[in-house]
Amino acid sequence: MASIFETKSNVQFKLELEARQREFFKALSRTIWTIEHLRQGRLLHRQILKNLLLTEGANFAVGLLFGNPPPTAISQWYIALFENNYTPVAGDTYATNGWTEWTAYNETQRPPFVVGAVGGGAIDNSANKATFTANATKTLYGGILLGGGTAAATKGDEAGGGSCYAAVRFNASRGVQSGDVLKVTAIAQISDDPT
Repeated sequence: MASIFETKSNVQFKLELEARQREFFKALSRTIWTIEHLRQGRLLHRQILKNLLLTEGANFAVGLLFGNPPPTAISQWYIALFENNYTPVAGDTYATNGWTEWTAYNETQRPPFVVGAVGGGAIDNSANKATFTANATKTLYGGILLGGGTAAATKGDEAGGGSCYAAVRFNASRGVQSGDVLKVTAIAQISDDPT
């Protein structure tokens, strides 16, 4: 029987190996998002969904754990939302992606992802949800977990050299109007049982 090296080019083999490594890491790592949409203090809608782990995020995490030398750790992550009808793909990055970030909210910066203690292989911001207060009518389609670089807190920044860990498309788009509040909780988890 021919070996894989004899039947496939080295480039094809490398691409397949990288794809399998990404799938393996995705099976171990995920982020669960809860999106709450409030109007005048009343909950209109809640949805819970799983993210797409971006290749940029997987590379950063694996490099941080096993890299020699590892990349510089990111001390603060942020949550952003996007306003175009886009489905994130694994190849989206901080600088090159298909989403249009939503910036029509009162907060002056992207809300930080402020986490509690690690426990059970997970960490989350449930005690300090990322909060967005809309100041215009928009339809929102998803979210992004990002950080690093020189301007990760800046709304709409794509040139600051940061990293995107994960992105998620909402199960149902959310139409917001001025004064509406969106609260976002994210649970970052690594587990040998991703169910």
